[in-house]
Order: sequence, then C-alpha cells, then structure tokens
Amino acid sequence: MREIYPILIFLLTFVGISSCHFSAEPPSQNRPVLSTTVRPVAFFMEKIAGEDFQINVMVPDGMAPVAYEPNAQELVALENSTLYFSLHALSFERTMLPKIAKDHPQMELVNLTEGIEMIREEEAHDHHHGVDPHVWMSPKQAYTLAKNIHTALVKKFPEKEAMLTQNFQQLNREIEAMDHYLTQSLQKQLQRSFMIYHPALSYLARDYGLEQISIEIEGKEPSPNYLQKVIRLAKEKNMDKLFIQRQFDRNFAHIVAKETGARVIIFDPLSGDWKKAIQLVTDELRQ
Repeated sequence: MREIYPILIFLLTFVGISSCHFSAEPPSQNRPVLSTTVRPVAFFMEKIAGEDFQINVMVPDGMAPVAYEPNAQELVALENSTLYFSLHALSFERTMLPKIAKDHPQMELVNLTEGIEMIREEEAHDHHHGVDPHVWMSPKQAYTLAKNIHTALVKKFPEKEAMLTQNFQQLNREIEAMDHYLTQSLQKQLQRSFMIYHPALSYLARDYGLEQISIEIEGKEPSPNYLQKVIRLAKEKNMDKLFIQRQFDRNFAHIVAKETGARVIIFDPLSGDWKKAIQLVTDELRQ
C-alpha cells in the first residue's frame, strides 16, 4: 500500500487535472465538491447538501472497501474536493488518505465518527486497526453521522446554513422514522440471534438488543474448526437467518445454511439507498 502511493502521484503528472472526474458528472466550478469513501455516507451527504454541492464517491459500486486502492483517475477527482468525509476506520482512510490530504491542502478531512462509541476488533473481529466502520447500519448511530456532516458543512459554508439545517432536520425525521420502524418491528421478536458472513450489522445488533454471529473471523475465511463451532451454536440457538453481503463469496454461507437449515439473505450494506437497506434487514429479521 505504501509503495503504490508515490507511483500514483507520479502518474498524476501525466493524467492532468483535465481527466474525467470519478463521479458521474464533471466537476462544476459553481458547485463545491464533497468527497467520501463509500456510497452509504454519500446518501447522508446528498440529503443534507442538496443540489448545491457535487458528491464524489471513491469506492466503485460492487467493490468491497477492504480491497480498495485508488487509481490515478480517482485521485485526480480529489483535486477539486473541499471536504472529505471520512469514517476513520477503513484501510484506505487510515493508510493513504492522510498522505493524500497533505498533497491536497484545499481538502479538509472531517471525522464522521466523532461522538460514536466504536466497536473494537475483539467485538467485531474485523477491519484495519480493529474498528468496525459500519456505523450507518444502525439508525441510532446514523443520526450522529448526519449531525457531523451538517456541522462540518455549516462551518465551511456559513452562508448556506439555513438550507443545510432545513435539509438536516428533514433527514433527521427520516432517521427517526427508521429507528421507530426497527424498534417496533423487533419489539416482539423472540429470535434475537442471527448469523452473518461479514460482521456488518454489529452496531444494529448492539443498539437493538440482538446477537450477531459472524462466520468470517478477523477478516479471514473461517477455519474448519471455527465453522463447526458456528454451526453448533446456530443449532443450539435455533438461528434460522444467515445474512451475506452481495460483495462477498457465498460458498461458506451456503455450507453453514445447508448444515443448519438457515435461510440465506443477500443484502447490501454499501447501498446508496440507506433507507431501503435498513428496511430490508429489518423486514428479514422480524420474519
């Protein structure tokens, strides 16, 4: 990872600022550019910023963030960014982003997880430096994430405070509605445990009184012994649901499902439609 960064910077001299922007549209001189790593965060940014800003997402759709390394074209997209909203938990954000920000002094880094009690490695068994980044998958944490976006935007663009605050308040109502929907849906749910391949629902499980059993351990494929342990635990607790993200291989999930009789549920925590992603998980959990 460290070796590739100087090479990419060298390539930028040949690519030039005129290269295509990574977002769907070219950078606009009239609209400030805001960047982030993954699409779920962009959902909240778009809701608050509205049409006055252009949103740039680094990780391409369908790619797992853990495998992401930016190419020269994607780095060029940051030349026009004013703010970069970071979860401070993904590998790219911890290793390359500080160096990139140093070479882009116009781009200010914003820590979106400030005020959130992060889940550590011993709890989630995952992610660089042992921090689970999937804070957006719990409405209770999504509010803090949205608040941090609003605070940073108002500080940087005080002339737009009225519009930004109005949009944030509307988004907050949507988050509260999803929180209420989740709480009410699971209120009488007797089965509080579920399996998952990659532990992307740690915050949701913690905040809503559920138990998440991960098949993947410490970001690696499970050993035969650990796989048998999960299967045994699933049978003991009568777990009938197994979630797997669409970005991951499903072989191990199907092995566990076959042994336990659990139903495999494919979902996308990296979806740009946050409400749809939360509702799908909620509806599956309450069945």
